[in-house]
Amino acid sequence: MEEKIVETGDHVSLKLFLKYKNDEGEECEIVNLYAAHESPLHSFIPDDRLIPAVNDVLLGMRIGETRKIEASPERGYGVYDKIRVRKVPFESVKKDGVLPQIGQVIAEKYMNKEIYFTVTELDETEKIAILDGNHVFAGKEITGEITVINIEKN
Repeated sequence: MEEKIVETGDHVSLKLFLKYKNDEGEECEIVNLYAAHESPLHSFIPDDRLIPAVNDVLLGMRIGETRKIEASPERGYGVYDKIRVRKVPFESVKKDGVLPQIGQVIAEKYMNKEIYFTVTELDETEKIAILDGNHVFAGKEITGEITVINIEKN
């Protein structure tokens, strides 16, 4: 029987662990899908839910194989882009008259699309909220490992 390897279009079951270093240099877990669900992630390759580096590393892997992942921001969650940071008046972010909390993710309409922003600051003096549309891990170097559990050929 021929040994299966991951190719574009395959359905793959995998374990995925990703981490980054915070501003203090400590390693922080982003995702440990197998530990969180005690079952593998099921994915068609390539998968838009995965960062580009994970899709790249998966290609050519065999069942049971584990590989390390090292992703630059460009191949991870993207480069941090200051253009995605907006200052908006309190009134535009209040829901039922209540301001969101710092760290809360809210949806805003932009060019007929719903864009998600994290509230990073509430300026009581200026009555403005600072919203960040970057992914929370944008600009971070990502590391981790991936293990292929099963491959179903397309």
